Amino acid sequence: MSEEAGALAGDPDDTETGQRIIDANNLLGVNFLHEGAGKSKSVGRIVLPVDGGNRLGTDFLVSGRVLMTNNHVLATAAEVGGALVEFDFHLEPDGSSPRVQRFRTRPGDFFMTDEALDYTLVAVEPTNDAGDVLTDRGFIPLINSSGKAVVGERVSIIQHPGGERQQVALHDNRVVDIAGDFLHYETDTKGGSSGSTVFNIQWDLAALHHAAVGNKNEGTRISRIVEHLRSQFESDESTSVGVGVFRDLMAATAAPASDGEQPAAASPGSLVGPTATMNPDGTTSWVVPESITVGVGQNPVVAPPGAAPAGDGQPTPATAPTPVVDSYDMQVALQKIEDGSRRVYYSATKDTLAREAYYEGIDMEAAPDDLYEALAELLDRTHTTTLSYKKARLHHLYPWIDRRDGPNRLLKGIYSNKAFDATEAIIQELRAEAERERMIHARSSLESLESVDDTFLEELEAA
Repeated sequence: MSEEAGALAGDPDDTETGQRIIDANNLLGVNFLHEGAGKSKSVGRIVLPVDGGNRLGTDFLVSGRVLMTNNHVLATAAEVGGALVEFDFHLEPDGSSPRVQRFRTRPGDFFMTDEALDYTLVAVEPTNDAGDVLTDRGFIPLINSSGKAVVGERVSIIQHPGGERQQVALHDNRVVDIAGDFLHYETDTKGGSSGSTVFNIQWDLAALHHAAVGNKNEGTRISRIVEHLRSQFESDESTSVGVGVFRDLMAATAAPASDGEQPAAASPGSLVGPTATMNPDGTTSWVVPESITVGVGQNPVVAPPGAAPAGDGQPTPATAPTPVVDSYDMQVALQKIEDGSRRVYYSATKDTLAREAYYEGIDMEAAPDDLYEALAELLDRTHTTTLSYKKARLHHLYPWIDRRDGPNRLLKGIYSNKAFDATEAIIQELRAEAERERMIHARSSLESLESVDDTFLEELEAA
């Protein structure tokens, strides 16, 4: 047995088991795969005849009549008229090929495009020549709230790379940057992937993939596309071409399934639970119970046109919801708190081994200037990742580093010595952050955050 192994075997403080979660929790419920398969039904392949062959791309349905793809795939209404949309171009689990459903686009019913954001929306025929009904495929709703994907979060892309059969990128895909209107992420794509869906870990549509930028991929944020759509119809909606189709698009409904599971793809239906109604002008009216969801949450439900009014028949006043905390940050923090319950706060044996290994090769008896240079070089070489303030607090300090030893593993202020529960501190901080972002997005005047315990936050900050 090695010296290190022997020391660890004799460590009376070492109570760790042989299994652990490394960094973020990579374990997902098997329903994740079922949900992704459901979403794939709404993703198709664009086939546009051009001189010398076909231009191929990816598209997806965002309502019962409208698809979305890139402007550089379908740029003008004139060329869109010749495009076909193909669904079910994939392999079944047994290796067989299902019948491909082909639909014609109808730009005369609705067409909108923007070169800067690189998106195109176009209507599709409701029933094709084979009798296939478009609405049977469901759709992927556009959600105008920001923050559906954060730096470090895993994303999944359903696509037709190179115009090939439908594929999905699931492994080693993370958001690396949020740059204004765009998300940057690491994943595998090819020509033909243009117009693909970029989903977050809850299968919410976060971005429209459109290009590679350097060694990263880039997608247009869905929240920015919805903002642009709203601005286009704010002027004189009554004269806008396809306004009825637009209203259907903005009123697309994603109804929650039972037992907290997401639906495979949205379809018109009954409403269950809290609702958020997206109005034809793009604004959103909320009716949400006073609650907070910890962990992987649900999307708000968007009410369809003509939904029954509440109570006495008058429209229900819009009320601000208690923000749902960011699921990715909460997932990581809760997992680290759980992991910490099986670890010791400090092991003298491990500390000694780690310290000796880290400073191995450093001559502690060297002259002060030489020692300073050696330590500075060691620090630069071994500390290569600079954490954001948010990630440092929520992923490391609160769940583990700042928690004190003892039966309750509480946070303690170094000045006041006040004790705080780590989970409560994380929840309150995420709620405050979500509320601030909601207020900024709504362009509301700054007011007291009624849903946030200000006293708690002030005590935590002062501690």
